[in-house]
Amino acid sequence: MKPFTIWNSEINLDDWKDYLEEEKELKPFYFEGCDFEEAAWALVNDLNQEYLEDERVNLDVQLEHSILVLADLGLWDGRRRGVARILSGNIKDILESLVRGASEQCWYCDGKDICCWETHHDGTNYYTYREVRRPETIHHFVDRYLSGEEISRSTLNYYTRSIAPDVGRIYGSCRY
Repeated sequence: MKPFTIWNSEINLDDWKDYLEEEKELKPFYFEGCDFEEAAWALVNDLNQEYLEDERVNLDVQLEHSILVLADLGLWDGRRRGVARILSGNIKDILESLVRGASEQCWYCDGKDICCWETHHDGTNYYTYREVRRPETIHHFVDRYLSGEEISRSTLNYYTRSIAPDVGRIYGSCRY
């Protein structure tokens, strides 16, 4: 089963074929004097970035507490766990790259959580976004997570809560 995709930076021009044919008829000047594929990439990339901004508008939902990002990091010297906090507590703020430099990202719902994969020059990072339930004790959970301890779903749910239901209310569902 495929996860429900919120937004994906990867572009396959075949997926945009109908759009590009229509644009070529409506805006022939855009394609004149340059390589069709180069112009197509630029046009589709610009539109896909507009779609990302649309998703940020859609996901402008303020939560009660901050969002904890649980990360499985693909680094040059192997995999590591990491965490980040989105202090704003606004779901739209998950739609930001967490690496320096160029990367490809895909945000999705896996049926339980809102997740992201982000590929960069060293590897691929995997993120899970969860709202903090108890800000005053979240450091206990973070310490356990970063130490490599296996975290049960009940422990995860004690300290955090899935934001998938919030996202699901926007899109009608976030199940696949």
